[in-house]
Amino acid sequence: MKNDLLDHKVLYQQTQLGEIKLYLHPKELTILKLRYAPKQEIMKLWDKLWEGVGDYDELPAGCRTLMPSVVYRIQRMGVDEDWKGIQGLNLNFLAGLPPFVWTKNKFMLNQTLRIAEHVGKSGIEILAIKGMAELLSDTEMGNMRSTSDLDLLIRPDDFYIFTQKMSEIGYELVSNGGNLAKYSPLPKDQYLFEANSGYKLQVDVHVMVDKYHTDDRLTELVWLGKVPSKKCPTLFVPSPRDRFLISLVNGFRITNWYSGSYLKYLSDALSELISVHQDGNQGQLRFCVESLNCQDCYEQVLQIGREIGLFDEQIMETYALSHASDSNAVLKSPRSGAISFKQRIFSKLTKSLSLKNILLLLIYMNVISQVWQSRGKQVGLGKVIKFLLMDQFLVIITYVVRNVLKLSIWKNKDLDAIKKLSKTPVSSLKWN
Repeated sequence: MKNDLLDHKVLYQQTQLGEIKLYLHPKELTILKLRYAPKQEIMKLWDKLWEGVGDYDELPAGCRTLMPSVVYRIQRMGVDEDWKGIQGLNLNFLAGLPPFVWTKNKFMLNQTLRIAEHVGKSGIEILAIKGMAELLSDTEMGNMRSTSDLDLLIRPDDFYIFTQKMSEIGYELVSNGGNLAKYSPLPKDQYLFEANSGYKLQVDVHVMVDKYHTDDRLTELVWLGKVPSKKCPTLFVPSPRDRFLISLVNGFRITNWYSGSYLKYLSDALSELISVHQDGNQGQLRFCVESLNCQDCYEQVLQIGREIGLFDEQIMETYALSHASDSNAVLKSPRSGAISFKQRIFSKLTKSLSLKNILLLLIYMNVISQVWQSRGKQVGLGKVIKFLLMDQFLVIITYVVRNVLKLSIWKNKDLDAIKKLSKTPVSSLKWN
């Protein structure tokens, strides 16, 4: 499948080390269009999605996460043409995606209710976020939301009792962040629980929505705006406004850009913007976006909406961001430009590294930068220095162990394992 960056649109975000650009693949924009296109346009877009694709796994990872909802739309809207045999492909297997995802999601929803009902007996309130919030929204498309675990938000003061109550129904805490987390100045934001019998379902329990903002304003907003789920008196979901903000944060999180899991969050953000618009809460949303200092990301999601034909100029004007159409930085095709001094230095220092290692270095340096900035705000300088020294030690140990492992694999002639170790999750990020 052709992967020419000149055909891509670009998202961006500023980091302490410069600007990162994410090149959206044309297939990703096409599948976003399929999520909202009218019936008469579906087959044309469906044909475009599969053009040049020899196998399902050749599609970008984000396209596969949205595929159940797209196939469900095609089936529900009763498209007459043979969508299962397009571009010479046999896509009959896709017909089984919606019932499979529906069944899996119903199981996960039942487990969420089971947790909320049991833990709620102790007076603990639970907020379902991300994929689980979409499942609880009682919409047809929400039932097709791809999710691999349960994401729940609780208050930090409830964590000890929550852990006890989870143990009573067969869920054990399996990840506490490791020894390094004890020294980190960054607040602990989530914990992993896993069922100790039967289906190995993972529950990702958050105490913060976005730990990278030291004031934690977003978590406060989410709790203030919580909406009853109608399923259980102690189970809540964020309001459409806050579901949009959570999707925005996750859609522009660097680690999600690296792993390729950003598209489902961008799709969630678009859906929530429609809800906010229908409720007439645009002004309130803009105020929250400004208070969280994420105007750039907000404008880019709006631009995606217009790019795929979801938002017209009237809606853009309603959001008071119609001027964004003149921006050279938002959702434009890449252009060659002057190379900054910082970019020249970075390129020389990393010229011998693979793209995967450059991106890992970027993520790692951003964590260090965020830790360093936390000095004097959350903890003292001593704890920051202690964490950085410990972190450097573990990085060196990990590097040595990984290379010893690679050498052992090479001696055993296990070439498939070598390829697995060196696989790059995404190759559409650029640093400037």
